[in-house]
Amino acid sequence: MPRGDLIRPLLEMSTEAVCGFLFPLHFWFGDHSNLPAYKYARTHLVGGNADRLVDWAGGLLYQERERNFENMPLSFYRDLEAEGGESLARVSACEAILETFPADLAAEWRPGVENLRLWAELFVRCRDVFFSRRLMEEHPGDIPEAHLDQKRSEFQALLREAVPRVAQQRLEGRAPNENRRHPWQKFFA
Repeated sequence: MPRGDLIRPLLEMSTEAVCGFLFPLHFWFGDHSNLPAYKYARTHLVGGNADRLVDWAGGLLYQERERNFENMPLSFYRDLEAEGGESLARVSACEAILETFPADLAAEWRPGVENLRLWAELFVRCRDVFFSRRLMEEHPGDIPEAHLDQKRSEFQALLREAVPRVAQQRLEGRAPNENRRHPWQKFFA
């Protein structure tokens, strides 16, 4: 089988995974493809310079989603949670596809799939904290405070583990600036 035929399903599934964690319900969440600070995400998810979907795509669905991002009803929050889980499931599918590759091809693609897993986990955990906090701001009592505390704790633990691997990675391609703090370093400020 040609290498391209082996690789195509991996590329398709990884693209779906990335779209799922970077674009919650098709809205942009990142800060130039990096983890956003809370304030950045709050001001850019809806109403910021990245919020063009309603203008580009039009339609009632995106107008409703934009309102839901602002009001964060519990059912919408649950949809966002489910989407994060679906993104992680797609990464698991990528890992399974990788296992079907011949050894040399698997070795070539494994670092990329491992990075995909790490960034997916980081973005999904970041989203979890952000959307949990938004729900609590808009609808105190819809979820217990312990839920947000747990999400925050999971994200912080993952960050501590991930820092050695990602500290110098800039997903948008700019060179790292040692004097610039990553947005996730001030996420909890």
